[in-house]
Amino acid sequence: MDFDRSILSFLQPELVDQIVKESAVQQFAKGTEILREEQYVKVLPIVISGLVKVYSRFNEKELLIYYIEPAQSCVMTFYAALKNTPSKVFATTEQDSEILLIPVRLLPS
Repeated sequence: MDFDRSILSFLQPELVDQIVKESAVQQFAKGTEILREEQYVKVLPIVISGLVKVYSRFNEKELLIYYIEPAQSCVMTFYAALKNTPSKVFATTEQDSEILLIPVRLLPS
């Protein structure tokens, strides 16, 4: 897997090795919905490059929550994954993006 491992520098080297071995890096075109409300989270995304918009919908209006920039992840996705509950947000790429997808089974329980 080819990406700058420094985005995971806050983790122990052994854990980084395991993540690199068991995760995938995927390219997403601008405008791709990568998570929708009520979807169960199977992977935790870490943006390598690009930009992801996280938002909710209320009365058919879009409510921006935050943007995920390179070397960042989504706290809402992390929470849903840890609690094994459906997502309460949507996530869509705002730019062509490269994202590290870490299987939730690698997260601490």
